[in-house]
Amino acid sequence: MLDFFRKQPADVQARMVRLLERVEEFGVLFLSQQGQAQKVSGVNEPLYELKLRGGGGHSYRLFVSVVNRTVVVVHLIAKKARRLPRADVRTAEQRARDVREYYQARGDS
Repeated sequence: MLDFFRKQPADVQARMVRLLERVEEFGVLFLSQQGQAQKVSGVNEPLYELKLRGGGGHSYRLFVSVVNRTVVVVHLIAKKARRLPRADVRTAEQRARDVREYYQARGDS
Protein backbone atom coordinates (compact mmCIF):
# COMPACT_ATOMS: atom_id res chain seq x y z
CA MET A 1 0.00 0.00 0.00
CA LEU A 2 2.78 2.38 0.82
CA ASP A 3 4.28 1.90 -2.65
CA PHE A 4 0.90 2.70 -4.22
CA PHE A 5 0.63 5.83 -2.08
CA ARG A 6 4.14 7.02 -2.96
CA LYS A 7 3.49 6.58 -6.70
CA GLN A 8 0.57 9.01 -6.62
CA PRO A 9 0.98 12.71 -7.46
CA ALA A 10 1.77 15.00 -4.54
CA ASP A 11 -1.68 16.63 -4.63
CA VAL A 12 -3.39 13.23 -4.38
CA GLN A 13 -1.11 12.23 -1.50
CA ALA A 14 -2.00 15.47 0.27
CA ARG A 15 -5.73 14.83 -0.25
CA MET A 16 -5.42 11.30 1.12
CA VAL A 17 -3.60 12.55 4.20
CA ARG A 18 -6.19 15.30 4.73
CA LEU A 19 -9.04 12.79 4.40
CA LEU A 20 -7.42 10.55 7.02
CA GLU A 21 -6.92 13.57 9.28
CA ARG A 22 -10.66 14.26 8.97
CA VAL A 23 -11.36 10.65 9.92
CA GLU A 24 -9.12 11.08 12.95
CA GLU A 25 -10.74 14.39 13.90
CA PHE A 26 -14.42 13.64 13.23
CA GLY A 27 -14.70 9.87 12.88
CA VAL A 28 -15.74 7.70 9.99
CA LEU A 29 -19.44 7.88 10.89
CA PHE A 30 -19.43 11.67 10.55
CA LEU A 31 -17.82 11.37 7.13
CA SER A 32 -20.45 8.84 6.12
CA GLN A 33 -23.11 11.43 6.94
CA GLN A 34 -21.24 13.87 4.69
CA GLY A 35 -21.19 11.38 1.81
CA GLN A 36 -17.43 10.84 1.88
CA ALA A 37 -17.53 7.39 3.47
CA GLN A 38 -19.80 4.41 3.42
CA LYS A 39 -19.84 1.02 5.06
CA VAL A 40 -19.03 -1.66 2.53
CA SER A 41 -22.24 -3.65 2.19
CA GLY A 42 -22.29 -7.41 2.41
CA VAL A 43 -19.15 -7.51 4.51
CA ASN A 44 -19.14 -8.74 8.10
CA GLU A 45 -16.07 -6.78 9.11
CA PRO A 46 -16.35 -3.10 10.10
CA LEU A 47 -15.00 -1.94 6.74
CA TYR A 48 -15.52 1.52 5.29
CA GLU A 49 -14.80 2.90 1.85
CA LEU A 50 -13.53 6.48 1.82
CA LYS A 51 -14.04 8.32 -1.44
CA LEU A 52 -11.52 10.75 -2.87
CA ARG A 53 -11.43 12.61 -6.16
CA GLY A 54 -8.05 13.23 -7.67
CA GLY A 55 -6.92 15.49 -10.47
CA GLY A 56 -7.90 14.76 -14.04
CA GLY A 57 -11.15 13.05 -13.08
CA HIS A 58 -9.46 10.15 -11.33
CA SER A 59 -11.16 8.62 -8.35
CA TYR A 60 -9.51 6.88 -5.42
CA ARG A 61 -10.84 4.64 -2.68
CA LEU A 62 -9.29 4.09 0.73
CA PHE A 63 -10.65 1.11 2.62
CA VAL A 64 -10.37 1.45 6.38
CA SER A 65 -11.19 -0.83 9.27
CA VAL A 66 -12.11 0.45 12.72
CA VAL A 67 -11.01 -1.50 15.79
CA ASN A 68 -11.43 0.04 19.25
CA ARG A 69 -11.51 3.58 17.88
CA THR A 70 -8.34 2.90 15.89
CA VAL A 71 -8.66 3.45 12.15
CA VAL A 72 -6.41 1.27 9.98
CA VAL A 73 -6.05 1.73 6.23
CA VAL A 74 -6.28 -1.79 4.81
CA HIS A 75 -6.40 -1.15 1.04
CA LEU A 76 -5.99 1.68 -1.50
CA ILE A 77 -7.10 1.67 -5.13
CA ALA A 78 -7.37 4.02 -8.07
CA LYS A 79 -10.92 3.44 -9.22
CA LYS A 80 -11.12 3.13 -12.99
CA ALA A 81 -14.49 1.48 -13.55
CA ARG A 82 -17.96 2.45 -12.44
CA ARG A 83 -18.19 -0.53 -10.07
CA LEU A 84 -15.61 -1.56 -7.51
CA PRO A 85 -13.69 -4.65 -8.57
CA ARG A 86 -14.87 -7.54 -6.39
CA ALA A 87 -11.26 -8.71 -5.96
CA ASP A 88 -10.36 -5.39 -4.32
CA VAL A 89 -13.32 -5.64 -1.95
CA ARG A 90 -12.27 -9.20 -1.02
CA THR A 91 -8.68 -8.02 -0.43
CA ALA A 92 -9.89 -5.22 1.82
CA GLU A 93 -12.23 -7.59 3.66
CA GLN A 94 -9.45 -10.12 4.30
CA ARG A 95 -7.07 -7.42 5.53
CA ALA A 96 -9.78 -6.02 7.82
CA ARG A 97 -10.27 -9.51 9.23
CA ASP A 98 -6.50 -9.83 9.75
CA VAL A 99 -6.40 -6.48 11.56
CA ARG A 100 -9.26 -7.51 13.86
CA GLU A 101 -7.53 -10.83 14.65
CA TYR A 102 -4.26 -9.02 15.36
CA TYR A 103 -5.95 -6.68 17.85
CA GLN A 104 -7.83 -9.58 19.45
CA ALA A 105 -4.59 -11.53 19.89
CA ARG A 106 -3.12 -8.48 21.65
CA GLY A 107 -6.19 -8.28 23.85
CA ASP A 108 -7.19 -4.86 22.48
CA SER A 109 -10.72 -5.66 21.35
